[in-house]
Amino acid sequence: MMAGPGIEEEKLCFQCEKNPRIEGNPLCKHCAEEYPLCFQCGERERNQPFKLCLQCYHGARDGAAGIPRVPSLLEQSKESGAVSTSDDGASTDEPDKVLHRLSKGQGTYKDVVAHFIKEWVKLTPKCPVAPKPLAVYAVCNPSIVKTFQKYGEHIRSSGTVSSNSDRFFHGTKLLCDLLSADEACSQPDCGICGVCRKGFDSSLIGTNISRFKRFGHGIYLAPNSSKCHDYTQGVEEYDIRAQLLCLVACGEKCELIHDNTELKQPPLNYHCVYGKSARGGSLNYDEIVVYDAQAVLPQYVVVYRHNGVDKIAK
Repeated sequence: MMAGPGIEEEKLCFQCEKNPRIEGNPLCKHCAEEYPLCFQCGERERNQPFKLCLQCYHGARDGAAGIPRVPSLLEQSKESGAVSTSDDGASTDEPDKVLHRLSKGQGTYKDVVAHFIKEWVKLTPKCPVAPKPLAVYAVCNPSIVKTFQKYGEHIRSSGTVSSNSDRFFHGTKLLCDLLSADEACSQPDCGICGVCRKGFDSSLIGTNISRFKRFGHGIYLAPNSSKCHDYTQGVEEYDIRAQLLCLVACGEKCELIHDNTELKQPPLNYHCVYGKSARGGSLNYDEIVVYDAQAVLPQYVVVYRHNGVDKIAK
């Protein structure tokens, strides 16, 4: 666990230990912009450009947990040109670019890559290590953010639970040469790019990769990147696959260990189903299912190469 930085007497940056610190700050100018974690808890990603994550902010304010106000890189992407602004500097809500490629030196890039590798838990003699990502893209789409925020506020307003959120992976088709284009394509069957441009769409469930639905008609994600790999697919010409790292407004989870294929919405008084692997249960690895597309915010696209391009799930 990386602890949040504190003010120290040394003059070198707390993070890189190379550059001089900003006056009154433990970090240099570069690391102050790139440091990915909350300065208070040192665990969750901070709500950039602010120093705290939303959980710590709401905890300090009124003890209530909340979902992030914006995706973590939205403000940063304005500076890079990923989000257009009007003459007075206001966001136009329509990004010039939906995807913003992160540099390998960015703290957020390192955090996403480390998370992807850590959650690749399904190792085999033929594949003893996790694949190393080739690129990470931040999804910068304000319209999707708005619907996600609205859903989170709906959960909070219910008064039954806090709108707790967590990160999960989602695997689907990638049909374009994303590494060369550096932008989401407009092909109707490219699942990765379609989600980045328009968000998740409940009417398209199962159309990209038709599979058995253990917990009914919903949007499936998982904490493990290795599990989601089984649901990815590419094309031979480009020889790459991709996964989405998403923020999910979980709300109240209904934990199940056995199949319930007839579900079309979460059980009464719950907001999602969390399939948990357990002795005697149906699952080998955990997964989460939401039944409202607004509950999922795609934040990053992780591009990698592993086992060719054909889906391998049975």
